[in-house]
Amino acid sequence: ANTRVPEHTWGDVKALLAALNSAERRLRELAERYGVETLKQGITDVLVVGAGEPIGVPGGLDQTYPFLAHPEYYWLTGARRAGGVIAFEPGVGWTHFVRPASADERLWEGEPDVPEGVDLKGFEDWAKARAGRKIAALGVPPKEIAADAAATASAQVALDVARRPKDAAEIAILRRAAAATAAGYAKLRERIRPGV
Repeated sequence: ANTRVPEHTWGDVKALLAALNSAERRLRELAERYGVETLKQGITDVLVVGAGEPIGVPGGLDQTYPFLAHPEYYWLTGARRAGGVIAFEPGVGWTHFVRPASADERLWEGEPDVPEGVDLKGFEDWAKARAGRKIAALGVPPKEIAADAAATASAQVALDVARRPKDAAEIAILRRAAAATAAGYAKLRERIRPGV
């Protein structure tokens, strides 16, 4: 589709492709590890993974604590934006629902990093169209979802098993975190003394 402001949407397109590529790569890894048929048998239910919402600061009026997307959502999408939901439906594939940038956000925070996807307003209708089906809900599922406990437990185990082996990017992040922790403790050793 054409757009009148390609400089505003190109980043969105790249973010969508990155999120879908991450989800596809992770699914391929599972297929290689367990086989396509095993994977198909395990994915009979709809899977919904929510990013979560910011938490308000008590007495802070419109202030919130810095937002961190739920790790399961972030692992699948690479997106850090609040309110997002990624859904998988057998035979259809992945749909990434995202909250578009608001005028207030742009005014007060500048242009946010919004992954490309389907407007989050469409999620409620999407969920209603799947009423009666088993839905596994991970991350912070939206309130519209009535999760099936057994399907959710099964999906949680499968995702935990899939996340256990680390790829090169995850190992690099772990190494940076370990180095930062070691540097912090080294500074602490220099500064600590009795009474401090």
